[in-house]
Amino acid sequence: MTKVLTIDSEEAAVERMVKILESNDYQVQSATTWTEAVDAIAHGQPDLVLLDIEMPIVHGDVLLEFIREEGFEIPVIVVSFPVEEAVAKALLEQGVYGMVEKPYGDKTLIEKIEHVFDIAELEEDIDSDTSADAEETEAAEKVSEENTEKSESEPTDAQQAETPREEQRASPPESTPDQEGKSDSSEALAGGEQPSPPEPASDDEAQGESETFLKQPSDLRTKPRAKMSKRKKTIMFIVIGIYILIGGFIAAMYFNSSFLDRILSNW
Repeated sequence: MTKVLTIDSEEAAVERMVKILESNDYQVQSATTWTEAVDAIAHGQPDLVLLDIEMPIVHGDVLLEFIREEGFEIPVIVVSFPVEEAVAKALLEQGVYGMVEKPYGDKTLIEKIEHVFDIAELEEDIDSDTSADAEETEAAEKVSEENTEKSESEPTDAQQAETPREEQRASPPESTPDQEGKSDSSEALAGGEQPSPPEPASDDEAQGESETFLKQPSDLRTKPRAKMSKRKKTIMFIVIGIYILIGGFIAAMYFNSSFLDRILSNW
């Protein structure tokens, strides 16, 4: 059952509020002095406070400030006679959820209480959703940081492929026997040593080479000149004759009678 604390210095006002609240299934606790109000807030753990700011000795806004400074997250409705606009604005800035002016009707008071409970419940849902979203965001950021650290510590595929290449560049290539011979000659020249001339072939080696040459087939030892066939000669003479005929025809056309006449007339 929802617990409501009423704080008012007038006992008649307290009794009326208690009657209205109990008829609407609210559990009611009342206080008429500063001491009773502080004790009820600290130990009674009410769900809602109905506060009259026109309290003797200690004003109601001081009690409201005490509630907020002590960290009690309790919705407060001010039930009082009409106040100035500046006072009402200051009360709302202090965290008051609503105001009910005296004299009030039973329905007005209950509707205001239900409205404030709806607002408080909505705020709790928002706070819980916000905290849950904050936790999810924090967890996601943590996972992202772990993945980033993991990706930075592990080499990528390109780096893994580059490593063997770097090792291959770092290791010197194996030298072949020919290269070793060339390097020995280069080292000898660099050191000022003259390379030794090739040794002349012995008589036995020369005789072996001549015997090898004589053993080859005759077509490899002698290479006769290639002769032109009769057919190729005939074709060549025909082509030459055609060129001669074409040249004669061109000369005849050039040196025709009219051309000769022009030459003679010039003379």
